[in-house]
Amino acid sequence: MGLAIAGKVLGSRALAHAGGIREYRGAGGRHAGRPRGQGEISMSMQAMLMPVFAQVALTFVLLFWMQFLRLRAVRRGLVPAYAVALREPNWPARVTQIGNDYHKQLEKPLLFYVLILLAMVTQTADSILLVLSWLFVASRFVHAYIHLTTNRIGARAPVFLVGAIGLALMWIIVAARLTIAFTG
Repeated sequence: MGLAIAGKVLGSRALAHAGGIREYRGAGGRHAGRPRGQGEISMSMQAMLMPVFAQVALTFVLLFWMQFLRLRAVRRGLVPAYAVALREPNWPARVTQIGNDYHKQLEKPLLFYVLILLAMVTQTADSILLVLSWLFVASRFVHAYIHLTTNRIGARAPVFLVGAIGLALMWIIVAARLTIAFTG
């Protein structure tokens, strides 16, 4: 139902017809952008949103943890409020560390959120994207864990790279599917 509403709002069906994209009905319903007879079953909206919800949960946990520590630092007099009122870097080291990790969850994951929305609206989401989505989100959890515990860059860098490569592959897959759909 939600995908149908998104399609009506965004005009994906009209876009499909205007761009010469063929539609077909598969086991998962109508799929814009896929040629007739392709056997891939589209992922359910719920399955594709689960990694998004996990990433959002991590972001909110870090947000509330950071805010709790910031308020506690001000209340205990570790930092005067005027010293951080304009985002000056005067927080205690641990508060800064958690704040930095929270802000990292607002950078690369933004590309992930946009990609999942695009894949769902264009109905290009499948099991490959689902596995890569969980790989990306798992890398974000592991990266956050390393950053907030040992903070060893030698351990963080490979995890960051795995997530970045997974995300780049997802973008390449969706872009290729849409390019093929528009030219096919």
